[in-house]
Amino acid sequence: MTLTIAKVAAIVVMVFLFFWFGGPAHRGFASQTLAQDQIPFHSYGLAIAAGLFAFGGWHMVTYAAGETREAARTIPHALLLGALIVTACYIILNVGYLYVLPINEVAHSTRVAAEATERVLGRGGGGAIADS
Repeated sequence: MTLTIAKVAAIVVMVFLFFWFGGPAHRGFASQTLAQDQIPFHSYGLAIAAGLFAFGGWHMVTYAAGETREAARTIPHALLLGALIVTACYIILNVGYLYVLPINEVAHSTRVAAEATERVLGRGGGGAIADS
């Protein structure tokens, strides 16, 4: 639980920094858009596969059911709470990325978090994210 709280707190701080310091970066690129025909069709399949891979493993909490107190109550709550926390983190991070970076950069980037942080905090901030 402690690690989850630490990770969620780090995400909240990161998003706070995006919105607090990302205004100038946001205004500078807000008019850029991404034409639908710029993205090859096979990229959609790759994006879906990557998303499914990122969410893999959520069910592994059930492997410890035999060692869990009140498993019938605890496991469903853990699954639901875990899925809600992860979904909220993904959504809020992506909103932050899109606030700081234009959609065209997000679509073509291989390191969105590092680029958004670099735009807000400078090269050192982006490097810290890229190295972690």
